Amino acid sequence: MKLEKIGFDGLEFYIRPETSDIKAIEEVVGGNAYRRKGFEIEDSGLWLDLGANIGAFAILAASKGCRVVAVEADPVNAELTRKNVALNGLRDRIKVVERAVMPSDSGFIEMHVNSARGNYWRNSVFKKWKGGETIPVKTIAIDSLIEPGMACKMDIEGAEMPILEAMDSRWFDRIVFEWSFDIDRSIPRFNSVVEKLDQLYSKVWFGGFDQSQ
Repeated sequence: MKLEKIGFDGLEFYIRPETSDIKAIEEVVGGNAYRRKGFEIEDSGLWLDLGANIGAFAILAASKGCRVVAVEADPVNAELTRKNVALNGLRDRIKVVERAVMPSDSGFIEMHVNSARGNYWRNSVFKKWKGGETIPVKTIAIDSLIEPGMACKMDIEGAEMPILEAMDSRWFDRIVFEWSFDIDRSIPRFNSVVEKLDQLYSKVWFGGFDQSQ
């Protein structure tokens, strides 16, 4: 695997040249993709990073003084996360868990690795993309990762949906997540989750979209 070392906003990363790796860093570190209204990343001292990819969010949060449990199912991405954690001297703040997080532990599940045109950030256990390969990955139950006072960033290409639907209490102090409408286009499903979150949290914010589609 050919790697290139780059610097970005005071942090360092190993990336695969001409792939989605640089886009992920630009979006998460440069674009503050997971900074939301009313709170900063450092407002929470402990984060669960579901869908770590190559470690951009975990390293950004740890650089701000947070502890992070970074969960990534793809073995190559997980290894790159570990390399990037070590590169930034953050082993004491970031724990890397190489698993696919699910509502319950099923042992193994198939993951569709989306490597077409160098895209390594849309790997999914729910959608088979054109290009790439399918590999078995170990699973882990979400409840085994939760710690008191933990915040959660969730970007796991469709797997966030069943996890959010399984929430029966306020698992996290706060959550920031991406909802993959290109994997499941059901607006009622999304609205049902938002209604549940409204009951658990004092404030729920999401970007606007055309609900008539």
